[in-house]
Parts: sequence; C-alpha cells; structure tokens
Amino acid sequence: MAPEELRIATAEAEDVAGRDDDAENDTATSNGAASEEKAPRCRPRISKDARHERRELDLGNSCPDCGGDLRVLGEDVRELIDMIAAQLKVIEIARIKKSCRCCEKIVQEPVPSRPIPSSMAGSSLLDYILTSKFDDHVPHYRQHEIFERMGADIPETTLGGLVWGFNPDISAAD
Repeated sequence: MAPEELRIATAEAEDVAGRDDDAENDTATSNGAASEEKAPRCRPRISKDARHERRELDLGNSCPDCGGDLRVLGEDVRELIDMIAAQLKVIEIARIKKSCRCCEKIVQEPVPSRPIPSSMAGSSLLDYILTSKFDDHVPHYRQHEIFERMGADIPETTLGGLVWGFNPDISAAD
C-alpha cells in the first residue's frame, strides 16, 4: 500500500471510530444511571469540603533565557491528592506554683479535665483509637504496631483499657 493510501485508510478508520464514540456518548447520556455502571471511573471523587492547598510555581518577572519582561498568558492547573500522615504529639501541661507573700499560701491552677481520669490519652487520640477499632476494624495488636512506627509504645492492654474507659496501667489504689 502506498503511503498516501495508508493515510486515507487511517483517516477513514479514525472517522468511523469517532462516529462510534459519539454514538456511545449519546446513548450514555440518555441512559443516565446505566452509563455510570458501564463506564469505568478512573478519577477519584473527593469531597468539596476536603482541604485544598494552592501552590504556585512562578518564574518571576524576567525571562530565564534572555532576561526580558514576562507577562501572564494563563495557567495550567493540575490536582494532586496527598495525605497528611497521622502524627503523635505530646502536650506538656505545666501548672505554675506560686506563693502569696501576704498569706503565705501556695496557689496553682487546677488540673484540666481529661476524657479518662488519670490517663495520658487526649480526646483526639481516643477518637483515632475508637475509629480504627470500630469503623476500620483494626485490632489492638495492629494499632500497637502503627503507634510503634510513629514512635510511641502503647501496649495492647492499654489500648483495650482506653476503648472500654479505664486505664489498666493505673492501679485501683490510685
């Protein structure tokens, strides 16, 4: 086949394929819900409420090649879905002791309340543990391994105690 004939045959094949695609699109839009089941979804759906961050990459006002002035023509925007890993942090609550010079009394702010008395777990940590256990079905031994990778050694028995509302590390005498 001559190159010219090959180009004509290729163009005709693309034209036929284009008409088939248009026909499929027309039936897909008329069927509505049926088209969603047939067509594979290749882009993830992210809630509109998800946190968005915009990073602008700008060359500045002068051309990197010749140094001339640049003007804005538009922008190309691409989305990247990223996940901020869970992080543990220790919050130190320092209660300053002060003494009164007049009455010689020592005063101090009261201890802030905790979700589980005498426990080191804050409310966000408890939320994470409970969500992992009951919504994500992550057993305590896996949670223990996850926390070890984060740099915290929280025993499985302590995780169980936090789930059921008591701290097994604190004795009954405390």
